[in-house]
Amino acid sequence: MIDCRSKYSHPRQLLMTNYFFVSSPLHFFIACNLAMQREAQNKLILISKNRSHTDKLAGATKAVPDLYDEVIDLYSDSSVNLKNRLAQIFSITSPLTIFTGNDRRFEFQHAMHIARASNADVKGVYMDDGVISYIGHKSINKIAHRYIDPFLKKLAKGLWWKNSLTTGASDWISEAHLAFPELAHPLLKKKLNKKLKNKSIHQIDSSLFSSETFTKLATSLIMDSTINLASLKPLKLLISLPHEAAYKEKPEYLRRFFASATASFEKNEIAIKGHPRSIDDQLLSDLFPETLVINKHVGFEFLLPLLPEDITIVGDASTTLLSAKWLRPELTTQLLTTDNADEDTLDLFSKLDIHLEQITK
Repeated sequence: MIDCRSKYSHPRQLLMTNYFFVSSPLHFFIACNLAMQREAQNKLILISKNRSHTDKLAGATKAVPDLYDEVIDLYSDSSVNLKNRLAQIFSITSPLTIFTGNDRRFEFQHAMHIARASNADVKGVYMDDGVISYIGHKSINKIAHRYIDPFLKKLAKGLWWKNSLTTGASDWISEAHLAFPELAHPLLKKKLNKKLKNKSIHQIDSSLFSSETFTKLATSLIMDSTINLASLKPLKLLISLPHEAAYKEKPEYLRRFFASATASFEKNEIAIKGHPRSIDDQLLSDLFPETLVINKHVGFEFLLPLLPEDITIVGDASTTLLSAKWLRPELTTQLLTTDNADEDTLDLFSKLDIHLEQITK
C-alpha cells in the first residue's frame, strides 16, 4: 500500500470517499481526470496482476501527490484472500462511490456487494472503456452470454452477482462518464431492473488532459521506456499498428503506405508503434526503415499528452484511435485500414469523423 499525503491543508471530516478501480492506462487517465474534479477523499485501487504495470502506475502518482489520498495495490500480498482484502476496504458505513472501467470484473462487483451491505446509498460509476462503450459486447445477442453465463456466475460467486450484457450495463452502475455520451450504447443508459431509475451519462472533460497534471503523469509513465522526449518534437506522423498477425503474411499494404507517407514526410518525422503483443520487432524495422520506433509496451494514452500539436495519428479501428480523437481532439486521426473492423465499429468511427484517407501534409 502506498500512502500519498492529503490534498487538504488541515484535517476535516470528509463527506465522501471515491474509490477508483484501475487496470489499464485508459482507466488510469480517466480516474485521474475525475479525481481532479472532486472535493472528496480519492483512493486509487490498482487491480492489475502485472507487477511492473502496477508499479509504473503507482509510481506515476508520486508526480502529482495531491491527487490521491491513498494508492492501494490490491494484489500486493498474494497470501491475503481477495474477499477478505475487499472486506477490509469496503466494510464501512461512510458515504462512498466506486468507479470502474469494467463492471464485469469480480473485484468491482464484490466490492459493491460488501459496501451495499453496510450502506445502501453506495453508488457504482462506469468509466469509459473505449469502443465497447459504444458498440457493445461482441457476444451481446448470444444465448450463452445472455442466460447461461449469468446463471453459472451466480452459482459460482453468489446471488449478489449482477449480469452485465455489455461493459457498463450492470445494475450496480447508476451513472457513466464517457468521452462521447451521445454515442453511448443503449444498454448503458437503462437499468435491467425496471424498478430502478435509468442511468445518467456524463461527458468527461477532455480539456483536463492538456493540463500540467497530465503532462507530469505522462512524463513519469514513460521515464523508463527508452523514449527520448526530444525525439518526439519533430514528429509529423505516428503509425500505431495492429497485432502483427494482421499484416505479417501480407506486408505489401504497409510497404505501399510507407512509400506514400514518405512522399509527404521525412523519415525522421515518422514514428512507428507496434502492438504490445507483437513478437517480430525486426519486421517493423524492415517495413519502416530509418523511422523512430516507439517502445511497443508504452501505453498509447501515456504518449498522447506529449505529442506535438500538428501530428497526424494513423491506426486500426480500435480504442487507440478513439483515445486519440478524445484525449487530443485537435489532432488529425485516420484509419490505416478497415480490413479487420466490423460494420458497427466503422459506423462509430465515421460518426467521429475518422476515415480511411490518404496521408498528406
